[in-house]
Amino acid sequence: MKRLLRRLLVSLLAASPAVVTADEGMWTVDNFPAAAVKQKHGVEITPQWLEKVRLSTVRLSGCTASFVSPDGLMLTNHHCVQGCLAQLSTKERNLHKDGFLASGREQELRCPTQNADILMEIEDITAKVLAATAGKDDQSAGEIRKKTLTQLEQACEQAAGKSDPRRCESVKLYQGGQYFLYKYRRFDDVRLVFAPEEDIAAFGGDPDNFQFPRWCLDMSLLRVYDGGKPVQWAHYLPIRWQGAAEGEAVFVSGHPGTTERLLTVAQLDAQREQLPLSLLWGSELRGRYIEFAQGGAENARIVSDQLQGLENGIKVRRKQLDALLEGPLMEHKQQDEAALRARAGLAGPLDPWEQIARAERVNDQIRLPYMFLEQRAGFGSGYSALFGYARTLVRGTAERAKPNDQRLREYTDSALPLIERRLLADVPVHAEREKIA
Repeated sequence: MKRLLRRLLVSLLAASPAVVTADEGMWTVDNFPAAAVKQKHGVEITPQWLEKVRLSTVRLSGCTASFVSPDGLMLTNHHCVQGCLAQLSTKERNLHKDGFLASGREQELRCPTQNADILMEIEDITAKVLAATAGKDDQSAGEIRKKTLTQLEQACEQAAGKSDPRRCESVKLYQGGQYFLYKYRRFDDVRLVFAPEEDIAAFGGDPDNFQFPRWCLDMSLLRVYDGGKPVQWAHYLPIRWQGAAEGEAVFVSGHPGTTERLLTVAQLDAQREQLPLSLLWGSELRGRYIEFAQGGAENARIVSDQLQGLENGIKVRRKQLDALLEGPLMEHKQQDEAALRARAGLAGPLDPWEQIARAERVNDQIRLPYMFLEQRAGFGSGYSALFGYARTLVRGTAERAKPNDQRLREYTDSALPLIERRLLADVPVHAEREKIA
């Protein structure tokens, strides 16, 4: 995924007697097309049902889970707990390879850096953002927009107070067409309950979790705690062991990545140019990890989590590049964009497609230094723990000296508790892996 999208969406799978087909559509819970779904599928989706789904769906660090019991038990994918397994494993106890099952709640293991966020409320702030940036040139508008979003987030959290702790995050939808404040209840005590052993969790050896079928047990169980006790949560999705009936509509909720359906031809052209370099870099690092893992069981354990992520990303990017180089994608996009531009009738400085194309030409000039420095490709990307700690400390020190609304948005007051927790978490740093990253 390009990034974790901070929004809760619901999509539809329409089941038929012979096959399961995905119906077109992915919707935010506050904008669900209930009337259209009822007309097409005969299913009535009520506001009460959507609220239950929203409050039963949990955002993890990079993944989605759902409550499946009133005692805070959550079901998620196995690959979503791999980071926790790696952090809790030792040379003597390889949880990724051997799996884990808590015999009782006292045996459940706290994941050092995992959070669980539940979306409690959504506020439309589009009008406030547009009013703040009205009449400004692009550069000024960008700076004012970031400042305004930080101020709105800060005011949101301060209004809640200590009695109702919340995490307020601004969310941009439709490439800036709308802005929202998403208000989360955050729990920072998430514990591992069950994870299957690697041989069944990744049966067949395919690291990709985006393509199907995958005949493996890609699931794990976590539990949310509050005040040292399992959280009591009234909203959960009980497991129906018999599965879906023939012809029954099945909905999937979660916190997905972007679909990128709104990318222009210029943006797709840019992706087509930069993906080969990304694949070359990832493949080189993957080769180093594979060679290192052949040095013994402990070496394989040390790089297992990062290697899984690399394999996954390489497969996704390879198929993205295939789509951009072969088949009808680019031709259809060019035709659709030409038709839309003709209907819009915009020209000169008002032409948004040309504005995007100019931005991509600028981006082309800074892409390499940005990739190797800011995205850490020259330092093992996100896989060098020491570089990540060092940059966070140096940059965080500089940013905290500034007023909150003038900082980089990753270092605002609302973001600092999570940064501090991750910096101070008791997690292993493997010198051997640092050298090959």
